[in-house]
Amino acid sequence: MRDPDTPVAMEEKPMQPSPYWGNEQVWTSKANNHNGMFDRKGRVWFAAAVRGPNNPAFCKKGSDHPSAKAFPVERSSRHLSMLDPKTQQYTFVDTCFGTHHLQFDANDVLWTSGGGQVVGWLDMKIFDETGDAAKAQGWTPMILDTNGNGKRDAYVEPNQPVDPTKDKRIVAGFYAVMPSPADGSVWGSVRTFPGAVVRIAPGPNPSETALAEIYNIPLPGFGIRGADIDKQGVVWASLASGHLASFDRRNAKARSTDRRRPAITAPRAGRSINTPVPDLRASARTARSRATTPGSTSTTPSASATTCRCPPPTCTTALSR
Repeated sequence: MRDPDTPVAMEEKPMQPSPYWGNEQVWTSKANNHNGMFDRKGRVWFAAAVRGPNNPAFCKKGSDHPSAKAFPVERSSRHLSMLDPKTQQYTFVDTCFGTHHLQFDANDVLWTSGGGQVVGWLDMKIFDETGDAAKAQGWTPMILDTNGNGKRDAYVEPNQPVDPTKDKRIVAGFYAVMPSPADGSVWGSVRTFPGAVVRIAPGPNPSETALAEIYNIPLPGFGIRGADIDKQGVVWASLASGHLASFDRRNAKARSTDRRRPAITAPRAGRSINTPVPDLRASARTARSRATTPGSTSTTPSASATTCRCPPPTCTTALSR
């Protein structure tokens, strides 16, 4: 650890005595190391704590850091570290945002999930050139372009009603994070129920200008978890049911291998209409065998999800889900 006084990651006492260790707390990890990811130089980047949860001053209100000006962050429980196998040097990278999963984009920017109310990133090139973690990192809240003017401006908070003249901030913490090779946007899966995927369009100054889109899976919903994106920009997600689902923003179509009639929404500039995906069937040649096979991979295209704008109060329900 960078800081020797870093607390143990799990300080809770055992809920029940162990048959082997009784009430002894055997978990002693401070780094709480999670996801690892290679960069193009063969170094390994980790989501790992380097200090306690209280953030340094550059993360907080009153800082001149561009991201802190836009959205200050007081605490983060897991940060970044990097191991160079050639030199065996372990480098600590203090981040204002929490981390969980890591993915590099084509420009060597490391995007992270686990930030809760924000999505954070680290520019590896800037960090390598300067060694300055504060300068190399940034984060953004998730702001929907509710008023439909194509830019980010004043917004209402998640617990406030929609204002037709302003944008809307949402809380949709990323579980998986996935930079898109198709257009440079960054996607994340939201591990809530019924679940959602979120798209961030970073723009030239993402701390202040990034806009978000949220695509909700309406009831009965599915417990979305891991996800990734292919080179065409199609998001693929695993569902709690053991099936796969895909979503293509270009034509707002959802596909799923689950036969329980899922549906997906595509809010842009306010809300969208829920369009159920039809029962999915394999081709006539294999339908009989696959219809009863667990984990069937039928990918019959769904009906299109229709996107529209609407005035409040009809937007409120869609945006607050």
